[in-house]
Amino acid sequence: MKHHNFPMVYKIIFLLAIFVFTTGFIGNCGGQNEGKQAMEVGQDNTALNSADDLDTGNNNINEDKEQSANQAPMVQGINISQLHANYDDTPHRYQLAVIARDPEGNVISYDWSVDCGYLIQEKPINPYTNRKEWRYDTPGECVEATITVKVYDTAGNMTLYSLTPF
Repeated sequence: MKHHNFPMVYKIIFLLAIFVFTTGFIGNCGGQNEGKQAMEVGQDNTALNSADDLDTGNNNINEDKEQSANQAPMVQGINISQLHANYDDTPHRYQLAVIARDPEGNVISYDWSVDCGYLIQEKPINPYTNRKEWRYDTPGECVEATITVKVYDTAGNMTLYSLTPF
């Protein structure tokens, strides 16, 4: 009967998992910018540009920059729930909820926008809620709408997430 060294294999897998988790190797392969950073993400939540590279059009992060100790918030996506019962009901109403977290556990705030229709402003205004109601008055009017949320942490880092829901 062959003897397999499973404990050694498990140790290697465990150490590899610790490395990936502590370094963020898989999720943060691009590095970070010095000081405050902004990360723009698309529907698939991949980093497109760093804030300093947006002006130059350069998608690569400068390796010479010193890394920031604080990372920008991470956005997983936006959940959209239909609130109106039928297509002909007006206004069309949707509950938007961003799924986001800050790697350091800092409090995060949200700045929502839409390029079609309007957002319902709660009273009092609360930038710390991850939910917003989106409405538009004519059925079919906003089929090409883009919903955007900027997620900020208390260190001033920002992640931009945009979604075309239909």
